[in-house]
Amino acid sequence: MIRACRTFVFIAAAASGALAGTEQLTNSAGDTFVERFGPPGANLIALSSTGNLVPGGAGNADGSAEVYLLDVATRGIRQLTASATDSSSARITAAGSVVLASRGDLTPGAPGNADGSFESYLFTPAAGAAPSSLEQLTSSVEDTFFQTYWDDGNRAFFVSKGNLAPGAPGNLDGQNEVFVYDVAGKSLSQLTNSPRASLIRAICAPERCGVLESAADLVPGAPGNADGSTEIFLLDLDTLAFEQITASAVNTSYRGQDANGHYFAFESKGDLVPGGNADGSREVYVYDRVAKSLHQATASAGDSSFRGFLPRKTIVVVESKADLVAGRNADGSTEIFTVDFVKRRTVQHTATAGDAFFAGFANARNGRAAIVSSAGLDGSGGAVPGTLQVFLQTLGKKAKRAKRLTNGSFDSFPEAFDAKGRYLVIGSRADLVPGGNADNSDEVFVARTKGKPKLRQLTSSPLASTLADFSDDGTTILVNSRGDLAPGAPGNSDGSLEVFRIDYR
Repeated sequence: MIRACRTFVFIAAAASGALAGTEQLTNSAGDTFVERFGPPGANLIALSSTGNLVPGGAGNADGSAEVYLLDVATRGIRQLTASATDSSSARITAAGSVVLASRGDLTPGAPGNADGSFESYLFTPAAGAAPSSLEQLTSSVEDTFFQTYWDDGNRAFFVSKGNLAPGAPGNLDGQNEVFVYDVAGKSLSQLTNSPRASLIRAICAPERCGVLESAADLVPGAPGNADGSTEIFLLDLDTLAFEQITASAVNTSYRGQDANGHYFAFESKGDLVPGGNADGSREVYVYDRVAKSLHQATASAGDSSFRGFLPRKTIVVVESKADLVAGRNADGSTEIFTVDFVKRRTVQHTATAGDAFFAGFANARNGRAAIVSSAGLDGSGGAVPGTLQVFLQTLGKKAKRAKRLTNGSFDSFPEAFDAKGRYLVIGSRADLVPGGNADNSDEVFVARTKGKPKLRQLTSSPLASTLADFSDDGTTILVNSRGDLAPGAPGNSDGSLEVFRIDYR
């Protein structure tokens, strides 16, 4: 049950001007934002910008969205793409290679992209003083999309409607098929071939299999998919053999896996465990990859949605409007539940007249989570009825009282936890630290998650600021902002979208 309100302590921030520990990393007349972070420890960030961030280099006079690589340690920026059309980044490796996507002809004639289809390219930093290289990985008249690397970056998955590997077996019908790219051999192989679409959704930890959603009959008769419903298949990454793990007359969707790749979560309106879902509501299922068994986690007349695995437990987090614990959710509001899918035990963690939504766990070691609710989970209500506020709540085998982090007159949203789960960044237009955001602009705040919640305002400007993510150093975040957050260094008086680094500790 929700207990009485507690009193919390807030730390005031400066009302305007530059806040301590703010550094401007980009400066151009165009808009620049953080698009992709490299792996931990790489200190590399891919930027997307319509500006000319490297004057005198390849240039960007036409204002197209180009990809730049920022070394956070040295502040050095390199321009990776230059074309009249927009380009974006898809992946950064620890070695500094970047997978790029573009409709541009980034490497004319090699093999080139004169038709303007969506293709993938690989940027590889060259050794020494030699120029860096761009390599075109895919080529067809249809769009192709990079999905993920595995095998220490030596192989990659692509999905395409194109005929990327003609005759082997070929893709003349133009359906989405799954391809594997061998980085060393620079070759593409087609893994699926059907008049129905296939999509790779994830790599199983620790890189033992791939998870596919497919309407194809990839394993005929075992159990088979003759009806063309979307089912879940596993692909052995060593043998490239398929295994079908769901079968019903309706579609099933992959939703996530636990940290060890032992359990996978699905959502389906099908009766995946015969007799468990005769009414056709959307239910949550969990597949045990080791035991090769399927568990039905929820069962009700209403729809339920998977939101996450409780760290180190056989427990899933579920959002539902259903009355999963009889008599606790008669009003049909969206509430948060945990379900032990082995012991078949359900715990309701929120019970409000408004809706509550799970935003994410603080880290992979415990069940402390960020919750967003339009009602007072701690019994205090909100500053304005119906506004979304942020709470901390420990989810698990027992229901525990939530801890309020915000109490503003506008919606507030949790953005990200730091690596240790000690700080949570929150975005809001509300004046969460009284006097710090009187103009109700979009600002970035940070809350300490242990002990009494302490909230600091990290940005202050009449123009919008949003979190990009936490840096690897454990002390700073990167922010996208149109504000002049660090006047004169070099400053952002033109109101363009720039990237800033801010000390949050």
